[in-house]
Amino acid sequence: MPEWRMPSRKCAPLNLAEKFWQRANLCFLREKAAEPSVGNKPAAHRSVAAFDLGGGSTQLTFWPNNENVFTEHVGFERDIDFFGHHIRLFTHSFLGNGLIAARLNILQAETGEEQEKEHQLVSSCMPDGYNLRDWEYALEFWNVNGTTSYSYDNCYEVTRQFVKSSGIMHLRELKNKPIYLFSYFFDRALNSGLVKGNDGGNVELAQFREAAKIACGRGKAEIEADGSHWMPWQCLDLTYIYSLLRDGYEFEDGQPIVLAKKIKNMEVSWGQGVAFATANEFLRAEGLVEMPRSDRNSTVVDQIFDFFYSGTNQVLTYFNIISA
Repeated sequence: MPEWRMPSRKCAPLNLAEKFWQRANLCFLREKAAEPSVGNKPAAHRSVAAFDLGGGSTQLTFWPNNENVFTEHVGFERDIDFFGHHIRLFTHSFLGNGLIAARLNILQAETGEEQEKEHQLVSSCMPDGYNLRDWEYALEFWNVNGTTSYSYDNCYEVTRQFVKSSGIMHLRELKNKPIYLFSYFFDRALNSGLVKGNDGGNVELAQFREAAKIACGRGKAEIEADGSHWMPWQCLDLTYIYSLLRDGYEFEDGQPIVLAKKIKNMEVSWGQGVAFATANEFLRAEGLVEMPRSDRNSTVVDQIFDFFYSGTNQVLTYFNIISA
């Protein structure tokens, strides 16, 4: 089995705080964390799981219904006090499993040591005769060459071995529940036609596999004629995304997936979530929101959360940022 290596110059993982506030923004826009019909108290069963795929790392964040997951996976907990409510999140970043870092690891697994010293890489995820010159990652340049073993099956096998060696956990709690995918997950789905436009859409995991098979069937001439920067990588990228979700997190092929860049015409990013955090700190500093205590009546805090949530909706609606 190949020895998987991190690039010599590691990319720093994205700040996990950003991932939390991106997820907070997601829950707000989807109106999942708080629902006026049941009282605007955040609850785990109304939240959603967010998966982000960056270049150097991949992250996940969700609010478990069953807190036994924290015992099973020690060190993946982040406690947040949010408008007087205590939220116990499961969150983790897998450094080296971002899309670009994974490319290098997968390519190096198929490349001989002498070739690698010359910064030459080979890949069964690119067609024979195809050459990608001066691919840059971690301040180094590489030439990537296709092989006669080019096929989806061969690409998937080397990709699967890398994913299996990465220590990504099986999340049983999320099985068959919709998960939200962002960043490169969304971009590659858009490139392959799985979704149309920034509004994204709903797919099943198996559709990534089928898209990968189509991509891995393209020949050298078709790839060169297209000219898109992502086209030479589409076979590898889609195969890796499928394997990451299937062999890493062990989702079934029928797993429901929501791919999104914008919800209600508003981009899902950490920026608005940070605005929530700032408002939360201001209210705490003014004494309007108390630290949560399990033995106190939460009626006042619930009213404050209601006020903030409805007030934010009114402001955003006024400026036509979201619909009423």
